[in-house]
Amino acid sequence: SVDSSGNPFPYIRDYATGLPCGPGDTRGCFQDGGVLGRIPQNRLYAPGLAALSIFPTPNFTAGSGINFSSQVPNQAPRREDLLRLDFQATDNWRFTGRYMNTKEEILQAYGTTWAGNGSDQLPIPTLFLHPGKNYMLSTTGILNSTTSLEVSLGRAQNSLNYQLQNPGLFRAAAGLTGMPLLFPDAVQADYIPWLVFRGPANAPGRTGNAGQYQTDRGPFTNENVTHDVLANLSKVWGSHSAKFGVYFQSSYKPQSIFASFNSQIDFVDDSNNPFDTGYPYANAATGVFRTYTQASKYALPEWRYKNFEWYAQDNWKATSKLTLDYGVRFYYLTPQWDTTLQASNFLPDKFNPAAAAKLYLPVCIGAYPCSGSARRGMDPRLVGTVTPTLGNTVDQRFIGRLTPDSNRFNGAFQAGQGINDQLQNGNAFKVSPRFGFVYDLSGKGTTIVRGGAALFYDRPQGNMVFDMIANAPGVLVSSLTWGRLQDLASAGGDPNATLGMSPTAYGFVPPKVYEWNVGVQHKLWRAITFDLAYVGSSSQDLLRQEQINAVPYGAKFLPQNQDPTRAPSATPGATALPDDLLRPYPGYNNIRLWKYDGYGNYHALQTSLNRRFDNGVMFGVFYVWSKALTINNDDFTAGRPNASAAEVRRADYSYASYDRPHNFVVNFVYQTPKVASGGLGAIANNWQISGIYRWTSGRPYTVNFSIPGIGAANLTGSDGNQNARVVLTCNPGSGWSGDPYKQLNTACLAPPQPGSDGTESARFFVRNPPINNLDLSLSKRFTAGKGVALEVRLDAFNALNHTQFTGVNATVNFRSLTDPTITNLPYDPSGNLVRNNGFGTINGVAPPRTLQLVTRLTF
Repeated sequence: SVDSSGNPFPYIRDYATGLPCGPGDTRGCFQDGGVLGRIPQNRLYAPGLAALSIFPTPNFTAGSGINFSSQVPNQAPRREDLLRLDFQATDNWRFTGRYMNTKEEILQAYGTTWAGNGSDQLPIPTLFLHPGKNYMLSTTGILNSTTSLEVSLGRAQNSLNYQLQNPGLFRAAAGLTGMPLLFPDAVQADYIPWLVFRGPANAPGRTGNAGQYQTDRGPFTNENVTHDVLANLSKVWGSHSAKFGVYFQSSYKPQSIFASFNSQIDFVDDSNNPFDTGYPYANAATGVFRTYTQASKYALPEWRYKNFEWYAQDNWKATSKLTLDYGVRFYYLTPQWDTTLQASNFLPDKFNPAAAAKLYLPVCIGAYPCSGSARRGMDPRLVGTVTPTLGNTVDQRFIGRLTPDSNRFNGAFQAGQGINDQLQNGNAFKVSPRFGFVYDLSGKGTTIVRGGAALFYDRPQGNMVFDMIANAPGVLVSSLTWGRLQDLASAGGDPNATLGMSPTAYGFVPPKVYEWNVGVQHKLWRAITFDLAYVGSSSQDLLRQEQINAVPYGAKFLPQNQDPTRAPSATPGATALPDDLLRPYPGYNNIRLWKYDGYGNYHALQTSLNRRFDNGVMFGVFYVWSKALTINNDDFTAGRPNASAAEVRRADYSYASYDRPHNFVVNFVYQTPKVASGGLGAIANNWQISGIYRWTSGRPYTVNFSIPGIGAANLTGSDGNQNARVVLTCNPGSGWSGDPYKQLNTACLAPPQPGSDGTESARFFVRNPPINNLDLSLSKRFTAGKGVALEVRLDAFNALNHTQFTGVNATVNFRSLTDPTITNLPYDPSGNLVRNNGFGTINGVAPPRTLQLVTRLTF
């Protein structure tokens, strides 16, 4: 076996010895028959071995990182039927009806997140059924010479259904019927658990590229049905053009629960796990897990919402030079909610600390420290008052779990039970004004000034409420930490595990965006115009997730939070109590709260020089300088836990992942003039060449790190919901260069140290290489009689065949906390290239020159 750096790893720890296992001391390592790393037969766990056997054998060798390669195409047949009827009832009234039916059955070779995602090129064929229907009826009427009316009614429906097609990934066929389950009745279609052998990018474990099948949440079913009504009344009088309208939408969406009802078993190595072997695959082989998660049931809620909007606007030609455009839109939005009342929410202000759950604490029967059968769990109300014995303690697998008399649902409410049906505080009424102007400075159209400002509201995405179906008490998502599957099998059921929650802030707040712009356009000469504009926006009340039940920073370093049953360690945080004993809300594990406090802004200077098509020539030159800053790139990335607004801004306010400060684009079209007639003209005339050149800054990226045997707990004293960040000792450069093996100055990086609060460096401080690309097209048009033409076109994408790097290997491996030597550089100390995929090297290249020949016949 090898680790994530490709180095041999025979140091497989035997927890039963209580002795160290590592390069300097192998007394605590498995070494059956004198072979270091060999596990004796009687310590192997049959279901764990069966779990390993479902993965294909290696077929590819490329040093460290990847040992399996495949290329399987998707099958994507699709059929669309469209029927449209138009009826001109009178000169003033027209009616239109439309019906659309689609049928799509895609066989996805590498699966999908919803029903079985295969990573690292592991095929996992999944059938994606995507039928849809759409009905629409509309009418347009002219009421009088200055008034018109438009009305539309419609219904849209589509389904998303995913079904696993690989027979080897069902429990019976895979030999996993002996794998224990907390809730056997929750499993659907006999899917196997999601077997996890690698951690996230900031803490990948020893097998950072381990393949996996994400089968814990399938099969998946989803249906989307909307009913829409739209009406617009337009009126012109004098210099005013007014418009009034209403819009109504009703949504119905049954969707299966997005939780691990088939179970998820995490085997990633964790130095804090008392049973850990130090290697993920060895953990599976011996039945050791880092976390075991399963939802108590499969659920199919039915989600609904209603939008009602109305508006009024006016375009006023105030003077011969000035035109004003102004209006206001009103919104009445309801939260999206489950009409079956299965969903639940967690309200932090309703959590009663006095009634907090009691969790078993670790104690020793006999001398401290201890391990094996001497390590037990005890009710915290007894700790320190009685001597631990077999009679007043429980097995160590219960450490960190709830005592039987604990209130498991402190602060949690199911819809309609102590909380309203919607789980949020009612509906939202919003007012959205807009204003714009156009001013002709000369009155001749040569210089135009434009500007405007507006406020926009929108409904938050549905995933924030869809998560609430997996909340207690409606559904229990139980998560066990640090244990053995053998013990879980003998326990049966849910042994009072802590619960995971995905609540939504009780106060319903639709996200809003302020937008503004001002610019000038000047006509230069002939058909050429120049534009200069400033554009800005500010987004507020954006969705953002926060882990409000994270272990506080530094908590694992405190003396009172150390596990007395474990021998002291020189590594900070290595002997801390289990995470669930250190959380702000006892009885729960992760509580990922959806909040409405995200924000970001965008500023841009936009310039363009355009020539409209004239005498066979058209071109455009565009340059945009912009800056996009935010605290959250997307809705799903968990923000800084339990932090004030000022702390969040200091830690996370940085470039957005989509920030591209420089964008330069040139496009052109040249149509050859008619130079001949007859046979020669058929050859010489009707040629056209066009192209687009683009230079765009690369997207920003973050440098992650890895230190052998050191995790987030050892650096931040927390649970890793936000890890420490690399330390910058000098300027690492832009993040890209012309050398594919040295995209940044790697000498400027050092490992973070214990006591970190995760602010050593910015979220994004380097960028990927820019895009520098030219696409060309050459076409010839032949005519043959009236209305008949043949066009032949040759397209050349990346016409200059310019090598364009698209990504950088951005995980640095440090030798240790005290030795900042980087162990995964592409070059060795002598300057020899030893790792093509080392830290700071290119890991992606855009396609080379691609030619496309198109023939088009029109008649």
